[in-house]
Amino acid sequence: MGAFALIEEKQYEAFCTLYEESAHLRAERAELAALMPGNYAIALLGAGRYEAAAAFCRRQIEKDRSGARDRSSSASFIALGIAYLASGVTLRLLSIPESTLMPLIAVFCAVGAYGTTNTPFSLIQLAFFGIIGLLMKVYNYPIAPLVLGMLVGNTADTCLRRALTQYASNLGGMILRPFGLVVMALLIVVFILSIRSDKKSKAASKEHAEEG
Repeated sequence: MGAFALIEEKQYEAFCTLYEESAHLRAERAELAALMPGNYAIALLGAGRYEAAAAFCRRQIEKDRSGARDRSSSASFIALGIAYLASGVTLRLLSIPESTLMPLIAVFCAVGAYGTTNTPFSLIQLAFFGIIGLLMKVYNYPIAPLVLGMLVGNTADTCLRRALTQYASNLGGMILRPFGLVVMALLIVVFILSIRSDKKSKAASKEHAEEG
């Protein structure tokens, strides 16, 4: 009889005892495959051991968090090592003249775009957005906000919908909270500073052109 049959037959205490004594053998014996932390939590709740279930869940959460931190730290060190080893190559690549580098980048972008779907439509999309990027550069429109919007737009939309649902579509209640006011104030300051910086750069370029 499999271990999960004990839960199905509401023998919760028996399952808890079996988990506490034999969980370390789960990978070695097929009949103990059901001795998983989730099933143990269910058995604790079924047996009415609520405090034990809560404590067990807290331990599992802390264990998962520490494991995630360890994996994140390892990945960060590996990425740092790769970046250090590749820094010389990257600098040499950036020293390539733009007239030579850009066509190579365009070829790699086309290969990557076509490889995702294997359809010509991907190449049409690539050309369309490439033309948009060129026009933005010609008319001095910043490209960074567009790229940022494409990267985080879906997440921002999801969070906005969640906030509107929470506040029953009441924008005032969402924005007029302390955190919302701080965010709005920071956005206004950044907006004003960006306008001032843009005006200063235009004035400096105009003076330079007049002097030349």
